[in-house]
Amino acid sequence: NVATTGAGGTLPLQIGGPGSGASGRWIGDLAALQAHDTQLSNSAMLNQVGVLRNIWMTDDVIPGTLERTWKNNAGGSWNELGNWNPASVPNTNAHEVILGDAISAPSTIFTDTPVTVKSIAFNSNHKYAVAGTGTISLETNDPLELPNITVSGDHEFQVIVNLLNDTTVNIASGSTLDFNNEIDLNTNTLDTSSSLGTVNINHSVIGGGAITASAALGTAGSTSIAAALT
Repeated sequence: NVATTGAGGTLPLQIGGPGSGASGRWIGDLAALQAHDTQLSNSAMLNQVGVLRNIWMTDDVIPGTLERTWKNNAGGSWNELGNWNPASVPNTNAHEVILGDAISAPSTIFTDTPVTVKSIAFNSNHKYAVAGTGTISLETNDPLELPNITVSGDHEFQVIVNLLNDTTVNIASGSTLDFNNEIDLNTNTLDTSSSLGTVNINHSVIGGGAITASAALGTAGSTSIAAALT
């Protein structure tokens, strides 16, 4: 077991050389491997670079978990490694984000740059607010699995939300999700039909598409919705 340090932090590698009887493998996700491959110049790694690239090129890669769980008992930057478990910032269409019970009071997570994830699960009795001047885009890396947002408790997006695929929203009974900034559907569907709780759209909706709403759907004041409501 060795490690390489690059712009994304220190990443563990487990490599079995030819004839060792052990499979060479990467412990982590493929995006992180690709980001670090060109940075393997540490002298301790020089004799491993060829092996690692061979593993990559032959797809002998065992992905690590794609879940990223907020671990800071407070708000903070989405883009800070130390706020997540494992210590890797979620920003690909394969990442599944869990905002769970780490916080003990209402907390704001902010991003001032665009972020893309596959899913976000809010699961806390304390409110999470996702804010900032950046954006949250929901996109899937698997055509058989739609992006999704699941909610237990009362939570909110203060950041712009972009749908890059049809996206499902599942709000537990007695729970609420507020969209307090623009939603860009990009001609996709925001499907809340499986929700038992409340979705509040308190800002404009652009980009065509549709909102499927068998759940309670609310607004704050006058909200412009440029989409079909079904």
